[in-house]
Amino acid sequence: MMDLVFLGRTPPDVLLLTDLIHAGYFLTLAQQLEPKRSIGHHREPLIIVSLEPDETPISSLQQQHRPHQPWIAWNRTDNALLALQAYTDGASAVLPHQLTAGVLIQAMQTLFGPQHGSRQPHIPFRTAQRCYQQGALIPLEPDSVLDIMRGVVAQIMLRTDGGEALFGLHGPRQLILAHPNDDCAIQLLAHTEVIATTHNWHDVVNTPRFVEQLRTRLYLMEVWSAMQARPHADQRILGLLGLLAEQFGVPHGSGVLIDVRLTHAQLATAIGATRSTVTRLLGDLRLRGALTTIGKGDHERFCLPEWGNGHHTHDQRTLAINRARRA
Repeated sequence: MMDLVFLGRTPPDVLLLTDLIHAGYFLTLAQQLEPKRSIGHHREPLIIVSLEPDETPISSLQQQHRPHQPWIAWNRTDNALLALQAYTDGASAVLPHQLTAGVLIQAMQTLFGPQHGSRQPHIPFRTAQRCYQQGALIPLEPDSVLDIMRGVVAQIMLRTDGGEALFGLHGPRQLILAHPNDDCAIQLLAHTEVIATTHNWHDVVNTPRFVEQLRTRLYLMEVWSAMQARPHADQRILGLLGLLAEQFGVPHGSGVLIDVRLTHAQLATAIGATRSTVTRLLGDLRLRGALTTIGKGDHERFCLPEWGNGHHTHDQRTLAINRARRA
């Protein structure tokens, strides 16, 4: 197993360091490497370099007489240009800003073999509550579950043309399971500011609350799929808005207000249409009285004048909770 050296001006957070120490790693924090003296124990360490725009160029590692030293870059600002420079300078991998002990250990095992995993037979998983700013990427470790406490999380798929396709919005008291790192290219983004707790699958799978939440999650996935299977785009729009009304609806004088921001572009990717088509269809639906909009710009919200709860969430308290949140 490698000892770890975190190289950079800004130290890692305490939670990450504590988890790594508990997993059996010997850690060193440094702002620069000393070229002729080993760091940590007698083993050659793995260097984890912080990527920050105003830091010393990464190539300084090679200049410090460590040309064959293995190292991983930690992209503290998720800057694409810094990531590219790190690979150019010889980084074995570039890890994201939201770094956890599990992600780091998995990366080391993938790059250097299973022997670089934890010294412990099992890594105690910490239940961690974190806050994510709007637009932030929310990473999930394998076998983990995201429990949303506040805010809205968007589930998206990255397309080969560089675009994003929306296929789920999730709010408070809903669960999201980790998805394997495969060709689906699924990511979680904070649609609003989000506070969420991460649990280990094995810790929560037998709890009654988890079973009911998982049941709700399965129903919502089926409803989303059924909505996308409708033959006409206007039907798909109303189907999606109806599902979102069930999740985020609050009573309003004009019907049920969907209290979450959804742009025409996001709606277009969700139903498989162009943005211009969605804009035209929304205008037609307004003329037919099938929906209205409240507010403008970032505060614009869709409102359904006639809507009946299909109870897909299996939670009769949903509207009551949203009503209290709006009060």
